Amino acid sequence: LIRTGYTFAGWQTVPATSMPANSLTYKAVWTPNTDTAYKVEHYKEQLDGSFALADTDNLTGTTDANVTPATKTYTGFAAPTAQTVAVKADGSLVVVYQYTRNSYTITFDAAGGTVTPPSITAKYGEAITLPTPTRAGYGFDVWYNGSKVFNDATMGAKNLTLTAQWEAGKITYTVNHYQQNVDGNGYTVFNTISGTADMDSKVTPDVNT
Repeated sequence: LIRTGYTFAGWQTVPATSMPANSLTYKAVWTPNTDTAYKVEHYKEQLDGSFALADTDNLTGTTDANVTPATKTYTGFAAPTAQTVAVKADGSLVVVYQYTRNSYTITFDAAGGTVTPPSITAKYGEAITLPTPTRAGYGFDVWYNGSKVFNDATMGAKNLTLTAQWEAGKITYTVNHYQQNVDGNGYTVFNTISGTADMDSKVTPDVNT
């Protein structure tokens, strides 16, 4: 006798040792296997909104019994609610967990100057551009996160407040580099560079090649 996911444990009634005078029906007793395979697939949200497989857990359980596979912890992602499902006898159960990408906010403290925008919000790992603040009579130096210089190009996994560091007697300037549009109609900024120089001095910004 064969039953997928189960082991034959005998008959419910002990069969007669000789042919009885009337017809009889015997019912098989089955024990569910405790090593039936199933999978848990963990998918992480990509920046384009799609989901990509990050990890696969190959597990075993008791046939037709409920299991609640654990979710994982990924930095910058929110875990889904754990699912409770029954283990399929043929080992075909696949539990899918999707982890959504968190968004975080960086707030800018201009420390006496002005800055636009005052904050930016982006998803974890998304490219970010830090604004350049201005302050009369001062040149912008760097952004600080606490006591450390902050110049990350992508969003981290927590909210932050950055504080501007200024240089007295300096001035901040911006150089915009334009490229002609393919159709020949107008120009579009393709690169922006900020610098700091002494007030009333002359600067010669590099030309992009």
